[in-house]
This record gives sequence, structure tokens and C-alpha cells, in this order.
Amino acid sequence: MTSSSLRSPFLRASVVSLFFALLLSSCADKPTAENVRRWASRKERAKLVAALKHAEAPADVRCDAALALVVGGDTAQVIGAAADARVSKDLLICLPLVLKGAEVDKHTHAVAVLSGIVEKVDPAAREALAGTVGKWMMDDFLRRFQKDLVLKLGVGAIEPMVAAQKSGAFKALTRRERDAEKGRAMRNLALVVGPLAKAATRAKVAAGIVADFPKNAPLPQPAIDGLAELKAEGAAELAKLLVDAKADLAMRREIPSALAFKGDSTAIPKIMPVLRDSNEDIYVRGNILLYMNEVCSKATCGALADSIYPFLKDEYPSMASANLLLKIVGVPALERVLKNIAPAQALSGGEVNKLVDERIVPLGEKALPALTKALRGRNWIGKVFAIRALAKMGGTGEVGVLMKLRGDKFRAEHWKDETTLGAEATRAVKAIQERRAR
Repeated sequence: MTSSSLRSPFLRASVVSLFFALLLSSCADKPTAENVRRWASRKERAKLVAALKHAEAPADVRCDAALALVVGGDTAQVIGAAADARVSKDLLICLPLVLKGAEVDKHTHAVAVLSGIVEKVDPAAREALAGTVGKWMMDDFLRRFQKDLVLKLGVGAIEPMVAAQKSGAFKALTRRERDAEKGRAMRNLALVVGPLAKAATRAKVAAGIVADFPKNAPLPQPAIDGLAELKAEGAAELAKLLVDAKADLAMRREIPSALAFKGDSTAIPKIMPVLRDSNEDIYVRGNILLYMNEVCSKATCGALADSIYPFLKDEYPSMASANLLLKIVGVPALERVLKNIAPAQALSGGEVNKLVDERIVPLGEKALPALTKALRGRNWIGKVFAIRALAKMGGTGEVGVLMKLRGDKFRAEHWKDETTLGAEATRAVKAIQERRAR
């Protein structure tokens, strides 16, 4: 091409057009906010990955590229790129700001990335992130946050979170919505504090949860569940609510179940006055017995047996009290249990068999005198328990006593199995004879 040919207007225009085309092409591939938005809309994954890893990408652009990839299902790609110190440094700066922002749909994605990279960064960066995120966790975001991030950040995120415990983020909601949302927020906080924090911090959070709701008003179920997560310190606050006669009755009935779910026995001494008070709601007391069944042992509750015996005569808690007494006292309680246990209105043969299999049969031969004595007693349901137990553990010595009952036609109207004592005794004799013949 000669210099004279370049003087051609057409050729000059072509060269200029080519130059600008190359320039535009170069700009189109640069990691800019505008380009990232375009690539995200077109789902150009390769270009987003290139922008994420680009040495000269600004932090906000790198962050936008990371979020676009996560939204598209490429979380692993982002976490892998964070092995580069430049990438992880920028993500640790911008992603927490995303959590603080109003774009709720991006929160979960930001948490996913941070959870993936937080264990790969140096301790100083992780500690800084813990402090930053911890300050925000009791804000509006806590209603949505995933506890995995804070669990990975460790105890460093706890104190800022507890210090920020407040209800201001929920003031714009209606009372009912606010209590429900706060309850979930408190549960999320407790799920993190429970396994990581020291006792003093757990106690502070537990007291704060109760204080954040109106006095004597029912705590929403998530808040009750949150207290149960706070070990002995949360159990102590639940016990205070349970013994408070002015507290909401429905809530008091639910508290024993929350305590039982976490297997915490530390509340038992505190709630025994409620169990012993005959004027208290029978369902509160019955649920306490069910809770004790879950957590008690001979060592922890054996001395409380005298407070439990009276419940044998009440239809609602009779089975729970019988189960508990046989668990924590054993053979010495059996005679009294069979003599006094009241038949529940809806008692089924399956429930009888469960108590026989789990509590009476394991007592072994030492239980036989009490079982045979119950056959001569007046409590028909006590006789049913004894007959079914002897069918599984009796010998030839007990057959004679059972034979005397074969003609007994008694059957309670509400007994679900619709069988007489005589029929029960006949089956028991047959079972013993078959077992002895083998």
C-alpha cells in the first residue's frame, strides 16, 4: 500500500473504522460495571469468570461478577477463584456491604460465597469479617440470614451480635408480625450463640430474648425454641416463665416440650413447685412429667418420687407418672404403680404393651411378687399390666394365679382392646406354657 493510496478518502475511512472497532472490542471485554451487567443478562459465564479473576478489576465490579455467577449456579467457581488473594480480599470487602444493603435477593448469595471462602482467608481477615458481620446480625437481615456463616466465623462474631441485640428493626411491622419475626430472629441468634458462646453470654442473650417481648404476653414458639438452644442459661429463663402463674397458659404448656427437646434437666428443681401444686393446670403438670420422662435418671430424679406418686390417680398424667416412677425408682415402685394407676379414657393395648416392654419386663424376676399381688387387687387396669407382663416373663409358679382369673368377665367400657380380664389371663397362661415347652 503506497502513501498515495492512503490519500483515498474511502481507504482512510476504512482504517479509521477498523481502529474504532478494535477499540470498542477492547472496551467491551474490560471488567466494568456496565459490561458485567450485560454479561450477566446474557449469561456469558466465561466473561464473568474472567472479570472476577481480572488483575485490574475494581472491587465492586469483581463483587458484581461474583454475585452474577452465584445467581447462575456457579458458587463453586467463585469460591475457587477466591484462592487468589486479590480476589478474596475484594470479596471480603464488598460482600459484607451486600449483606447490609437493601437488595434482599442478593443476601443469600452473598452468604453462600462468604461461607465458602471464610475458612481459606488468613485469621486477621476472618476476625475482621466476624466483627463486621456480627454487628449487623440483629438487624433486619437476621430474619433471613443463614447461621452457617457465623458458625464458621466462630466466637468472634458473637459479642458484636449480642451487643447489637435490639428490636428497632421490627418497629415498622404490626404487633403480631413483629413478634413472629422477632421470634425467628431470636431463634437464629440462639442457634449461633448456643454452641459457641460462654455461659455469661448465653445468659445475657436469654434474658434479652424474654425482655424483648411484653411482660406476661406469650412468647412466639420460635423464641421459646431459641431459649431452649441456650443450654442451662436458656432453660433457667424458660423455668421462670413456667412457674409464673400470670404468664400465658398456652405458652406455659408448651415450655416443657421445648426443654425436653434439648434434653436439659437443669430446670427440674426450679419447676418442681408447679408440679407439686394441686391448684395448677393439670396439663402444665402433666407436660412437666413428660419432660421429666425424657431427661430424668435415677441419679437426677430418684429423690423426687414422692411428688410423682399422686399423679397415678389422675387419668391424664397417670401413664406418664407410671413410666417415670418405674424409670427412676424401679422395682420398689411397681406394687404402688399397679395398685394406683388410673386408666386413661383413650388407653389402648399398644400403650399398655409399650410400658410393659420398656419398664416392667426389664425389671426381671424381682418384679414377680408385685405382679402376682396385683392380680389379687381391685385395680382392673393394674391387673391388665400384670397379666401382660407375666405373659412375657412369668413361669409355672404364676400360672396358678392366672388360672383363677380365666372366668373373670369384667371389661371396662372405654377399654379400646374390648377384651375381658378372663380372656387376657387365658392368653397369658397359653403364652407361658408355650414358652416353657420350647
